[in-house]
Amino acid sequence: RAKAPRPPVRRRESPADAVGADAVKPTLYVAVHHGALLDLWRAQGARALRLCHVDAHCDLRGLLVDPARDRAAARGLSAPDNGNFLAVAATEGRLESLRWVWPRWGGRARDVGTVRRLGDPSALPVRLGVSRPDWFPFRYVDMREERFSGRLEEGEHLDVDWDFFATREGPLEGLGDRVARFLALPLTPTPPAIYLAHSPPYSHPTAPRFEELVRALSARFDADVVRLPDPPRVPRVPTLTTRARWAAEGWLHRRGFF
Repeated sequence: RAKAPRPPVRRRESPADAVGADAVKPTLYVAVHHGALLDLWRAQGARALRLCHVDAHCDLRGLLVDPARDRAAARGLSAPDNGNFLAVAATEGRLESLRWVWPRWGGRARDVGTVRRLGDPSALPVRLGVSRPDWFPFRYVDMREERFSGRLEEGEHLDVDWDFFATREGPLEGLGDRVARFLALPLTPTPPAIYLAHSPPYSHPTAPRFEELVRALSARFDADVVRLPDPPRVPRVPTLTTRARWAAEGWLHRRGFF
């Protein structure tokens, strides 16, 4: 097992100074765009992290998983962006496991370019042996929010995307109740680090409510707050062909075909 990242340095100047591995007083990393976490982990030299990913989206586009054997492989993985940064992190050895908790308006059925399972129709060439991917160890679990007890695994980092509560795919009404239900969960043992992403393109315009969650998590865990810079990447503008493909994929996913 890879050596655990070193504990955070209190009142640090740069978020790259430490990973926040202090189980008593974690660091709360706050990002505008979720993909900023990949740059953070690269700067920290993070390895073999375990992540509880609370998000409407998997952020694993380009990854094929085989949960029965705790392994994964890259399949059509492109340059890092907000929709695949966790897949890139996994292939780089920065993640060894991921538990994805998704809301009613999230999950694979609503996630275009989502993670693929070995049992999916699209993975038939792999099952038949026509295609032989390079597998690597990776534990993947996903669950709808009702199944999530709020208990974290020992040493597991907590990663929360604001669109879990405020996704544009769902209604704005009831936002406060959704956040309150999450904060009522035990969220124990204390995670070594907490990550919170705003993700404005995927969330209703609710910046003040997002900042309320930042303050609530900081107070609950007595956590130092570190604001992450945006990733130094130019967002790609989808072409009409890409948008048409996404629409077709979304139609298939909502009907259970991946």
